[in-house]
Amino acid sequence: MNAGDTPPADAAPPRIETEVTITDLSEEQLARFGGSIEWLNTVDGTLFTEANPAGIDAAAINAALRVTFIGQYDPDEDDFTGITYFTRSLASLFSPLMATRSGTRRLTLFAIKE
Repeated sequence: MNAGDTPPADAAPPRIETEVTITDLSEEQLARFGGSIEWLNTVDGTLFTEANPAGIDAAAINAALRVTFIGQYDPDEDDFTGITYFTRSLASLFSPLMATRSGTRRLTLFAIKE
């Protein structure tokens, strides 16, 4: 298929998924997003849910916030739709997903991992 070609009618709509890790958070951001903060080992990129994981040099651990954008093409609207989630909530089986929207508003969704 080439750019500009119309996809087959039975083709699944294109999906976009992007994950971003945000570091160097301010005190205000740490307070605001506390429940979604993870701890990044800056030496090897490992993420932890605790601020002081055993056996890791504390100087190498920084607060981080991961967010994931999931979007999909809506052929009826001829546009992409999407939502941004705190990535940590996506990893939880059967738990509410705290979705970030403009500003600090949040939408709670439920997901079932298959």
